[in-house]
Formats: sequence, structure tokens, C-alpha cells
Amino acid sequence: MRPLLLNLAIATAFLTATSCVEDIDMGQDTERKVTVNCILSGNDDIQYADLKYTGGIGDIFYESVEDADIVLYENGIEAGTFIKTGDGRWMLEYHPTAETAYTIRINITGYPQITASTVLPAPVKIEKSSDAYVQKGFQAAFWTFGLTNGQKLVERISTDHPDVDNFNIYTDGSDGHIGYLRIGSADHAGPVSFKIYSQGDGITTVFRTVSEDYDRYMKTSLQKALAYSGFDDVSSRFEENTVYSNINGGIGIFGAYIDTKFIADE
Repeated sequence: MRPLLLNLAIATAFLTATSCVEDIDMGQDTERKVTVNCILSGNDDIQYADLKYTGGIGDIFYESVEDADIVLYENGIEAGTFIKTGDGRWMLEYHPTAETAYTIRINITGYPQITASTVLPAPVKIEKSSDAYVQKGFQAAFWTFGLTNGQKLVERISTDHPDVDNFNIYTDGSDGHIGYLRIGSADHAGPVSFKIYSQGDGITTVFRTVSEDYDRYMKTSLQKALAYSGFDDVSSRFEENTVYSNINGGIGIFGAYIDTKFIADE
């Protein structure tokens, strides 16, 4: 199972970072497109956007976009313009609001306008009760993962939550999920009590409520990463699964999330 953990490095980049995600080549054609990675964080006052060009099949490094006009809109009203801070990276000082619609518009010379929209969800309603958690709201899917004191991803995690998605369970006969728990949205007559099991002491448990598009992106990205760990089965690299994108005029993801954290012993 060690090869799978190598792929978790890719997944960690977009589940534990506050801003950007790793580039994943989602196209098989040779036409150069713009890859957009912009994930709004409802916990932060600074938002980031990363722009690169796609490369050919087998390319490892991708050329960064040097010049772009990137504007964020809240409910159709301009919220701010991103400023360039580094190679292919732009920044905006802005704190988004939960349950609010956002649109990003990007203009790059020689390319059609790029647009995408998302909605920042409200944080999941979860409380800590002795050795269990209690979920009191079921509006959106959320993801759960554990971080050590050194902020490293806990490799194995499990739960007895009735709505857990088993797409990333270990397949070697051992218990648990690989790195993350995805809890789907579902209706319940009352609160749901559940436990989280993870390895190690001093673990911070993160409940990440995500926009619908970011949820689809994360799941398909992990499915792709797990498929590419295909051990001796080379054909697994050519499976039909593709990574979700909601970028009009390009590829990538414009999504949003908000975290609720429970620190061990607090």
C-alpha cells in the first residue's frame, strides 16, 4: 500500500493547503489551454489564484501565465482584483462570506475570457461530545482528515458515520480510508453521533465543508491518484476516470470551502 501514500502528497496539496492545488493534466489533446486553480477559503483574509498553461502528454513542468487580469465578483458585484505576487500566482486581500455566490473572470491576451462560479457553503454544524462528534446540520457534503502536530496528514482514518463514502477504502483487507473521509449530504430526522478513528496522539481533526464543484473536483482527483498507483497493472493508468473541472474557457477548479477544527485535548 506504500505506492498509494506517494499519491497522497498530491492530494495533500489541495486538502490541507489554504489556497491552491497541484496541477493535474486533465486533457489528452495538444491544444494549449489555461489551467486555473483558485479555492476560496472562508477561514482566511487572503485568497490566491494560480494560472499555468497545459503541456503535452508526459510533461512534468508547466509554463506559468505571466500576465492576466483576474477579478472576483460577489453576487455579481465586483469584490476585488487579484495582484500578481509570484510565478503564476496572484493574490487578493478578501474574506469571503458563507452562503454567498462568487464568480471569477480572467482575461489573458490571446485567449477567450475565462469564467467560473461557485458558492461558499456554511460550516458544517458539528459539536464535540466526550469521545464522539455530533452532526446537527446536513446541508452539504464535507471532508474530514487528521493533521499531526507537525501539520502532516494522518495516513489512515475511519469512522462509523452512516453517510461515509467508501470510494477510498483500503483494499488490502485492512480497515480504514486512505487519508480522508468524505461524508455525503443526507437527510436525517435528528442529530447524528459518530466517531473518528485516526492514528497518533495530538491529532487535529478538520471538518472541511466544500462547495459542490470543489467536492466533485476533490473526489475525482483522489480517484485519479489512486488509479495511478495501479501497482503491476499498467492498464490502470488509462482508465476512463477524469478530473472534474468547472472552468469555462480553460480547465481546473474554482471552488470554496470553510473549515471547522477540533484540536486534541481542547
